[in-house]
Amino acid sequence: MEKEQKIYDPGAAEQISWRDKISYGIGGFGFNVWYVITATFLTYFYTNVMGISIAAIGTIMLVSKLFDGWTDIIMGVIINRTNTKWGKARPWILWTSIPFAISTLLLFTVPNSTNMIRLVYVFITYNLNSTIMGTAAFLPFNTLNSLLSRDQGQRTMCSNIRQIFCTACQLILTAITIPICTRFGNTQMVWITLIGIYSVVLAIGGIICFWGTRERAVVVATPKTERKISAWAEFKSVLKNKYWYIAFGLWVLQTFYSMCNNTAVTYYCQYKLDNVNLSASLLTVENTALVVGIFLCPVLLRFANKRNLAMIGTIMAIAGQAIVIVAPTSLTLLNAAAVIRGLGIAPLSATVFAMLSDTVEYGQWKTHIRSEGIIFSAATVGMKIVSGVGTWLIAMIYSAAGFDGTLEIQSASAMTAIQGVYCFGTMIILVATLGLLLMNRLEKEYPSIIADLEKREANGEL
Repeated sequence: MEKEQKIYDPGAAEQISWRDKISYGIGGFGFNVWYVITATFLTYFYTNVMGISIAAIGTIMLVSKLFDGWTDIIMGVIINRTNTKWGKARPWILWTSIPFAISTLLLFTVPNSTNMIRLVYVFITYNLNSTIMGTAAFLPFNTLNSLLSRDQGQRTMCSNIRQIFCTACQLILTAITIPICTRFGNTQMVWITLIGIYSVVLAIGGIICFWGTRERAVVVATPKTERKISAWAEFKSVLKNKYWYIAFGLWVLQTFYSMCNNTAVTYYCQYKLDNVNLSASLLTVENTALVVGIFLCPVLLRFANKRNLAMIGTIMAIAGQAIVIVAPTSLTLLNAAAVIRGLGIAPLSATVFAMLSDTVEYGQWKTHIRSEGIIFSAATVGMKIVSGVGTWLIAMIYSAAGFDGTLEIQSASAMTAIQGVYCFGTMIILVATLGLLLMNRLEKEYPSIIADLEKREANGEL
């Protein structure tokens, strides 16, 4: 009797139920709690609440991302070799959601001790949270998009719904966190209490995602596909996937934009606009526009493909950022720019994970190796390293300019750095994004690739 192997069915384009879509979106909301906390508030908490040097924090985050890369590769191999009744990715989402939430809370329980002990604690808890638990939870969640369906339309819809929930999470947290903390004294205990509540939401979101989704389309293949493929061979197959590089770059830039904008706006509002609570207002305006834009994407995608719609949106975002550069202190124009940027970045935010998922089929077509786990882990490795470098770079720019989080008034050089990062840093990222989108032509090739794969798989070949 021929041995059975799980591969993807050409008929896997079945309609995904709304239970799957909403559950996947709720998982995005929960896990994005972690992203918003670490990308928007963590550095501010360490520097302005705990009084830790921004240069030290930036260095810790950079070094930690190098460790983080190895765990992503290991986790990608584990996902590829996981075979349970729940699938490849879903069991890891279940097993890691609660530990991930606990490790997120630990980031804020820095002891009131010597500077060295506090730095050691930050290093250990940051690596526990990001390098270990973040990888073990987030990578399976990201991989799940490629396992829900093979159909481009279904993937795009799932990615769109996920981003609606993720952006709603970002909208809520950025709107309320700083105002709540400042209202109750901006002390460490206030932050611990609030992050504790957020961590519960994180865990619940992950559990609902596991419960409400299903990995689809398992068929019986012939022994032609029944060959063992080493992790190194899978990794090399990713390196031959030209569209993976483009999709990976777009994900990195989209993440870096969000991180740079969300981190810089807090310092910008506190020191340039003299009101830290304005950061919540500006982020609320931009994220509201982002949610609206993502809601519109399913309709707009009837008239343009993912790449072209993302290009149009990126051009809009560049125009919005130009307003910030021209009028850096006009609150009216800053809010207008936030609306334009939010609408502009919506198409890429809504489709970037679908773009990355599509490279799985291209990689299988190109190399006869299908490796969702490695494709997403390799992308996550690069994204984390680049984001770590980005965080470190911003911290070093602030530090070199003389920024001191314990001071109410910053030096002229520090103010120049704060304004430069907020105004020009995001502009550079947006221009680079447009360049990568111009290079992405996978959607034109995708129908013929799928046709070839269906013929192969009908003969039991990958």
